[in-house]
Amino acid sequence: MEWIENLIPLAAVIMIFGIPIAAILTSHQRKMVELMQGTRNDVQSQNTLANEVQALRYEVAQMKEQMNQQAIQMDDIRVLSGGISGRLNQENQNGS
Repeated sequence: MEWIENLIPLAAVIMIFGIPIAAILTSHQRKMVELMQGTRNDVQSQNTLANEVQALRYEVAQMKEQMNQQAIQMDDIRVLSGGISGRLNQENQNGS
């Protein structure tokens, strides 16, 4: 029976210090899990943003290519119209 009497104060000390320590450890573990999940979400959002930036770069490259093609077409039209108007001017001068 004497060992039971010695066990009661030991159990009281363990409960007095053990319960707050257990609460601190579980709180810490919960916060770490939240941080890890937040990190995963950050990585996913960064991947999403990277994909969107890549898509935007592709679209800008396409638009540049279209503008270059249109500029070339405009130059061709100017050359052709300049040639036609030059011929018309020559014909008008020769005809008069």
